Amino acid sequence: HGHDHDHDHEVDHDHDCASRDEGGEEKHCGCAQHKHKPADHKSRFGIDSFVFLSKAPFHGPALAQNVLKRMAAVQQSASLPAFVGFGSSCGTSESKEDLVKNPFAQVIRSKGFMFLGGAQASRRMYWSHAGRHFGVMPKGEWEDDVPRQELVFIGINMDKAAITAALESALQPISGLSVTCAASHSRH
Repeated sequence: HGHDHDHDHEVDHDHDCASRDEGGEEKHCGCAQHKHKPADHKSRFGIDSFVFLSKAPFHGPALAQNVLKRMAAVQQSASLPAFVGFGSSCGTSESKEDLVKNPFAQVIRSKGFMFLGGAQASRRMYWSHAGRHFGVMPKGEWEDDVPRQELVFIGINMDKAAITAALESALQPISGLSVTCAASHSRH
């Protein structure tokens, strides 16, 4: 088609999608039936992502115990499980067996917006995690937006159900409000 790409084509119709311009270059007909199949990073590399959504606030102590402590254990391990071979000399009190059970062991990156309950409920916080680096920083007030947890997790062969369960266990219960479970999609 005159453009370089690394994906397959699937054509569901009976005409030639490509034609040639005056210079002999192929050009595409623009028909809506021509579908591109992107490179499937999930099947090729195990890389996937999902979004955790909830309108319930995190309970600070539960978030620290059920999520942040487990993420810190992965970050402090001699080698990040998702990046075997890229370790440092840092040690950890958590055994390799415990890291295998840690749902955050295969998370490479996570980011998004979150909020805590109580007096902090109107404060929007930005969650940013990449490899060994993690931070939660205030990003102003929610103003006209509805406070929510909206966190994207990217990793290699992640246990989405276990990560979601850990995050849900850190939520502050609110009567009449349900958690929207993690929406999943392949990373492109």
